[in-house]
Amino acid sequence: MNSTSRDALRLIDGRWILDIERAKELINAYNESTYRGYGTNREIDSAGYRLFRDGMATERRGLEEQIHWIGEVYGGVVGRFRWTWRDESRRIVENFPGDLSEYGSVPRSAQSVPPPESLSTLLHPFRATQDWFVCATKFFFFACPDGFPIVDSRV
Repeated sequence: MNSTSRDALRLIDGRWILDIERAKELINAYNESTYRGYGTNREIDSAGYRLFRDGMATERRGLEEQIHWIGEVYGGVVGRFRWTWRDESRRIVENFPGDLSEYGSVPRSAQSVPPPESLSTLLHPFRATQDWFVCATKFFFFACPDGFPIVDSRV
């Protein structure tokens, strides 16, 4: 099925009406569709929640695995590179401070999005060969789902 959420909307008398049943069908179809051969979207989400069950990794190898997973499996990056996403994941990890303590305070749960000065610190490492803002938002969504809504055209 190649439908979008717009298929569940109808303009009637100048107002947008959401067809709830059609929206549920589209959500279920999306959840059961596969992505890049890694499994269904539901399976991929479950794998992400397992990978981030303790929040952001506190050591570099784990952090690299989380960032690589976001870009490669979860679809946090778009484009073709002269290098691998694994290489780019390493570059991003190298941008984190030496002891990661500045990032260790990212709570697993938050009541609201962090203030702008905190966001600047959190997003800084994701500027490697280019700015990976979408990858960063997906990464921090899994690290702290309540405080970081995903920025994505499909969500």
